[in-house]
Formats: sequence, structure tokens, C-alpha cells
Amino acid sequence: MTEDELENQRTLERAIRVQHENAEIIVSWVLIGFIAFFAGVYFLWPKAATTTNGAFNAFPFILALYTPFLLLRLFLSYKRKLGRVTLTLSIFTDVFMVAAIIWSSHLQYGEAPPFALKSPTFTAFYMMIALRALAFSVRYLVLTGVSSMLAYALVVAYSFYAAPTLVTLDYPESANGNKLLFGTEVEKLLSLLTVTMILVLAVSRTRKLLLKSISETQANRAMSRFFSPEIAAKIKSSGVGIEPGKGEHRNAAILMMDLRGFTKLSTEMPANAVMKLLADYQSRMVSPIFRNGGTIDKFMGDGIMAHFGAASPSTTYAGDCLRAVLELESACHLWNAERRIANLPELQFGIACAVGDVIFGAVGDKDRLELTTIGEAVNLAAKLEKHTKAAAVMAVTTETMYYRSLDQGFKPAVEFRRIPQSPVAGVPHVLNLVVLAERPAQLEGVKPAA
Repeated sequence: MTEDELENQRTLERAIRVQHENAEIIVSWVLIGFIAFFAGVYFLWPKAATTTNGAFNAFPFILALYTPFLLLRLFLSYKRKLGRVTLTLSIFTDVFMVAAIIWSSHLQYGEAPPFALKSPTFTAFYMMIALRALAFSVRYLVLTGVSSMLAYALVVAYSFYAAPTLVTLDYPESANGNKLLFGTEVEKLLSLLTVTMILVLAVSRTRKLLLKSISETQANRAMSRFFSPEIAAKIKSSGVGIEPGKGEHRNAAILMMDLRGFTKLSTEMPANAVMKLLADYQSRMVSPIFRNGGTIDKFMGDGIMAHFGAASPSTTYAGDCLRAVLELESACHLWNAERRIANLPELQFGIACAVGDVIFGAVGDKDRLELTTIGEAVNLAAKLEKHTKAAAVMAVTTETMYYRSLDQGFKPAVEFRRIPQSPVAGVPHVLNLVVLAERPAQLEGVKPAA
């Protein structure tokens, strides 16, 4: 069994244990209600409960013994202290108390022993078995079913031993008098067995479904740690699975972000400090991207690549991307403010975005897949991100993307600075750029630091 399967099994056991403990409280109250009903019948209708011919009435003694036990059981169930031994003894006690009530009925009415087999209290065995299904425990369900059959079989055996002459093979005679018909009693025992088996199958199937649900929940939770919500949804909704070599054309926006000077920092700082800084950086920057409908394509050390409208079609991808850029700017300023308070050097960032036709699909092989985005917009966004350093700005985009975002509902709060006819390294023609975020004045001329 793999580690994931073991963890799923442990999670299932914890869930079942909680369900079982809650179910035991319900069982305790049902049993108290059950015995209270019989006590009410006994005390409210005394004529039906008077002894005749000097016969012994056992019900008050059974009630006196069973009631304190039920109250103790209720107390232990609320305290979550019904262990295996205690619960096993409780099941035996519950079942044999029902059998004792059935057995005592012939004494209560002064009838022959087979009279007890006509007692409607027999249906309480079904209740006992059904209550066990609430806890999703096959073990205790089987124990209750088997002990119910054994307890009732003892009542049948007593009736035969005490009155062997009252055995009959005639059903009408048995139904109309105090006669023992073994066929009828065997049918009752078989009915207990059948109900037990059906509930065992139902509980077993429910446990499997619960395990599957827990496994899927954990898989989805794990998936959400590696993929953005759109990617996770795409994987989960793919009925035939995602295969390498398959892609889809999209009009999308690509966002590139970089933490300046990280490569140098990684050689100067302790490994744990480097990873802590990287984790802090990524955790702060991912949320603004997700909030605006973006998808993390990949983490590239200190770089983040995200796309908007690639994983699933969107009519607002450009506007969503620019809104994310502005939130990223705010997140960067807030982080630097916290670092100033902690007497730590401030950090520099570069952000760029571009729009265009891209291909979104899976690369790799069947054993190791990666969902990614490729296309000219990806290349352009990467080059623009590098250009932010040469232009001494924090965030930049093309005029084409800016106007498209306006068409898609983006409403800037301020007028952004333009850089017309700007040469960008690696781009064969000049570009009209829009500066989305200026480099903070206090960082002018400051070298990147941790």
C-alpha cells in the first residue's frame, strides 16, 4: 500500500471513528426511548401486566437492571469513552436484555413458554441491528446480528426444553395457541440473518464510497497545491485524461514576473533563508493572480509565469491580467514596507505582460506531464520582463494589450505613462509601451538585496 493510500485509510478511519462516536450517542438515546416505552406500557396498563396463578413477573427486575446500564452507556458515549471492550459488552447486554423481555412475557401473563415466541418485542432485534449501521462498523453490525440470532435461539431452545409437548407441525395451531412451530422460528432467525447481511453489504459499499470520496478530496486538495483552480478543474473534468501532444489555440494574456537579483542572493544566503524568501515571495504573488482569474503556468526559481484565458476561454483576459499586475504592484510595495520595518533591505521586481494567440496543452510523456502555454505572446512577455530593468520601471505592457484591456472593461484609476517607439532586445521592431508601475523612487540606483 502506497503512502497516499495509507493516509487515505487513516483519514477514513478517523472519519468513521468520529461518525461512530456520534452514532453511539444516538444509539444510547434510542435505547433509552425504547426501554421508556416498555416501562410506560407496563405502568400505564397494569392489568395487562399483572401476574396470574402466582406467576413471577420479571419485567420490573429487568427494567431495574437495564436502566442504570443505559444511563452509564449514555454518559460514556458523550465522553467518547466507549472502547471496544465496553462497546462489545454493551451490544451483548442490549441484545440479551431484549431476549430477556421476550422470554419474561410468558411469565408475566402466566402462559406456557411458547407464548413468549409470539411477543412483538422480537422486532426490537431489527432495531438493534439497524442502529449498528449508523456507525459504519461492519464488525459491530455482524456482532449485533449474530448475537441477536443467538439470543433468540436461546429463547426458542428454552421454550422447547420447558414444554416439549407443545411442539407442533401445524401452522394454524401454532398461530392460534401456545404451540411451538420450529419452521416459523427458523424463518425469524433467517430474517435476522438476511437483514444483517443486507446492512453489512450496504455499510461496506458506503465505506468504499466514503474512502473514494476522501481520496478524491485529498487528491483535489493536493492538486490545488500544484495547479491553479482552472488547471485543476480541467484535469478533473477530463474524462479520458490529458495526453501529451494535444493542445488548444487561445487568445490569451501572458504575465511574467521576476524577483531581481535572486540568483546572486542564492549564492550569498544560507539555503533555508533562500527557500524561505522564495516561498514568501511566491505565496504573496500567487493570490493576486488567482483572484483575477489567472493561472500559474510555472515557477521558474525567482520567476513566475501566469496566463489569463489560456486554460479556459475568457472574454476579459487582458483586463484581468492588468488588474492582477496592479495588485501585484501593491503586494510588492506592502512586502517592502514590512521589510523596512524589520530593517531588511528592500527588493526589486520586474513585471511584464503581453497578449496574443497561444497554444495551451500538455508536454512530456505519459508518466510525466506538464500543462503549459507556448506562443509568441509568451516570448514577448519574457522579453518585456527583461526590458523593465533596462527601462528602469517595475511593470510594463504593450500598447496593443493596453487598448485591448480597455475594450474588455479595464478602467485604470490613473493615466499610465507611454514609451513610444521603444526598442526591446530580441524584438525585431520597435514597440509602443505602456508603463503600468514605475520603479519606486527610493530604489533608484539601489542594487538588489535580500
